[in-house]
Amino acid sequence: MPEFRRHGKQPARSRYFGGSALPSPAYFDPWWWPIDPANRPEHWGLEPFETDHLNSFCDIPSRGKSYPGFQGSLGASPHCAVLVGERPSFNASYGSAVSGVYSLLGRLATQMKLRVQDFHVTDLIKFRGEPGRSTEDLCSRMIDISVECLAAEFALLTPTVVVITDMALELLPFVQSKLNLLDTRLNAVFQHQNKTITKHWSRQ
Repeated sequence: MPEFRRHGKQPARSRYFGGSALPSPAYFDPWWWPIDPANRPEHWGLEPFETDHLNSFCDIPSRGKSYPGFQGSLGASPHCAVLVGERPSFNASYGSAVSGVYSLLGRLATQMKLRVQDFHVTDLIKFRGEPGRSTEDLCSRMIDISVECLAAEFALLTPTVVVITDMALELLPFVQSKLNLLDTRLNAVFQHQNKTITKHWSRQ
């Protein structure tokens, strides 16, 4: 939480919403997957008064399509399945951010005879970045915090299966090049005994 507004601004871009141009999220803020329907602070793991953080995540949906059973990064239970993406984008729309991953979870759940809500969704890097340029503007501190958070998630959940997207796998050598050679924090993720690789939801 203290990392909000610490890592500089993304160059200004515009997006269109309701016919008017709005700025995209400007900072390399931390980001994680919410619990559907993502329209209250508690769905993001926030306190009710943390409105600045809430508004940093996305355009808070007031209505629209929901994604039943989607637990994001916060509703996981011990021994769940974990889906690991590479890095969150500057996407400001909850619906478009979740639709692809939700579809992938549906297919994975069918293949593995699980439920969508049995999956914990997370990312290798915890800070927003430009789509298609996952290594750009990643400082050592952002990498270290991300690795520490991911290792803590795995220690807490002890997942039974790990599904890693190809984009996360492609980002791994860069992340490892910034870590000490003796750093073992990512072993639980990438050396899990029940690990499988899948195409990233944006590549489906």
